[in-house]
Amino acid sequence: MPRPEDIPEGRTSRKRISECALTGDSYLDLKKLSLYSSLSVSTLRNMLKGPDPLPHFRLKGKILVKQSEFDRYMERFRARQESELRRLVDEVIKAVL
Repeated sequence: MPRPEDIPEGRTSRKRISECALTGDSYLDLKKLSLYSSLSVSTLRNMLKGPDPLPHFRLKGKILVKQSEFDRYMERFRARQESELRRLVDEVIKAVL
């Protein structure tokens, strides 16, 4: 997560991002979510589409994502250790046999 001092001044204030970081469960627009996640706004927009879209809200044309839901969604993409993958494969093989 970016430090408040790394966020440029402008329409998205450092203070507001700091407040979001403290509460841990805020509604973020795509611009703020981009700062939080280090993903581009266009990547986030693409994540809203498809068979497994990022959970979001549309309110008067504004897209909002709940920070905790984003974190949960991203956990699906966590890279797994090779040993963990071997354990999962072994479990599946045992279940099949």
